[in-house]
Amino acid sequence: MPTSAILVRRSQWRVLPWRNGRGQSHAIWTGDGAEPAGLQIFRTPIVEPAPFSDFSGFERIFTVVRGEGLELTIGGEVQRARPLAPLRFPGEAAVAVALPQGGAEVLNIIYARARWHEATPVAGRTLTIAHQIGTGTELDADDTLLAGAPLAPGPGLIQIHLAPGPAR
Repeated sequence: MPTSAILVRRSQWRVLPWRNGRGQSHAIWTGDGAEPAGLQIFRTPIVEPAPFSDFSGFERIFTVVRGEGLELTIGGEVQRARPLAPLRFPGEAAVAVALPQGGAEVLNIIYARARWHEATPVAGRTLTIAHQIGTGTELDADDTLLAGAPLAPGPGLIQIHLAPGPAR
């Protein structure tokens, strides 16, 4: 876990191509040699139906942040991805996306199962990933904060909490 909070602003995002070559993502955090490692955070426009890339050994948390939602087929089962409602699935699952109501933009958090697991937030013991959609009270629009404590809940604030080590 980082020893101090890490704030990533939209101006720091990098554009990266998808592994399957069908689009691109805006990389917020890739852990390139820095802590927290084993964690990737992307904002991704979804503009056409496509299969997802394989991320074996990782868990994915997929949240629609702009648009009306998407339809994911995960391992043969259709699930609706609704705005600001995180949807979780294993990185090795066969996933395809459909756009019944048009394109969308998503926040995609991908973490290594061997290094992290989702947990109830405990200050100093869990990593909070806070991402602000629109204007917020503690963060500016599109800011992402990696911190050792959760933020106060607010409109448009997505918070995911990870603890070190594999799930027990």
